[in-house]
Amino acid sequence: MEAPLVWNVVYEDVPDQKISTYNVFRHTGMVEEIRIAFRRYKEKEAFEGELERIIDSYFHWNQEWKVYAYSLERRKRYGVSVHSQIMDNWDAFLDYVWNAKGHEMFSQKPDYAKRSKSARAWEIICDALGTGDKPITEVISILMECGFTRYLIDRNREKWPLVQYEKDGKLYWHKGE
Repeated sequence: MEAPLVWNVVYEDVPDQKISTYNVFRHTGMVEEIRIAFRRYKEKEAFEGELERIIDSYFHWNQEWKVYAYSLERRKRYGVSVHSQIMDNWDAFLDYVWNAKGHEMFSQKPDYAKRSKSARAWEIICDALGTGDKPITEVISILMECGFTRYLIDRNREKWPLVQYEKDGKLYWHKGE
């Protein structure tokens, strides 16, 4: 097994209320689109345009992928997006991805690729919960690491057979019947 691809960025982990790092290659939807782009484009220049479109579609204008810094001196808030972190290092990112085109991450089609986003999210929830219960914030963080937005989670919450309860001041989920 090859070493995993890693391109870390910083973002605000809202459920845990902290600044965290995120490996963009953990975003399964983005990786699947890159895999398809490698099959379609054999020249780096053509692939570059498609890769930029992919990055734009997953990280541009998405508030969930932003971290905010505050200047106490100027009393101003600055937003730094995952998109801008990638684009500020575009040449290095492009080279890294292009040189990884033979990586196993891009050579095998995942079995979940044809399932709906909601079905894939439910699979991830089931894997995360296993046979036990987990705090809701932990499950949501896992889903967001896999590329699901808070909007998708909230929209599909009622479809998933989850039971919510409180224990020790935290909200938990477990699989219902």
